[in-house]
Amino acid sequence: MLTDAKSLIHSNFILLLGQAMNLPSIPIEDKPINGIISLLLFLQGVHDLIPNLADNIHYFETIVPTRLFFYFCLGAYCYLFEDEYFSNNVIFVYSFLEIWVNFLIYNNLRDEKFHRLKEYINEHGEELQNSENDKVRVIED
Repeated sequence: MLTDAKSLIHSNFILLLGQAMNLPSIPIEDKPINGIISLLLFLQGVHDLIPNLADNIHYFETIVPTRLFFYFCLGAYCYLFEDEYFSNNVIFVYSFLEIWVNFLIYNNLRDEKFHRLKEYINEHGEELQNSENDKVRVIED
């Protein structure tokens, strides 16, 4: 997109999905704004690199459902409403791909959370059981 935005806009997948959803194709010209947009998309992709290297699982458990909701709303808005700026094939395809990738990440995070909980229960099961038994008191009348 940085050097030739027209090849990205006129790629077969974007045109096919845009026509299948009856969305207009955007005309694109070589402007400096294309470089700024591609830089912003690149920075959004690199944004998760530091938390990933820091193994910050709680960050991803909160940000992925938020992104999934946002991109789902953006994709629905592109499809349902006719807006000059947001209802086009490029925005829809980008939100569609983000929904797909974030849904895969969300499912993986849920699976990892289940395995972490299972491992924690296997390691500390007796301690948890003893602490719960201390809290339970039988009251007889």
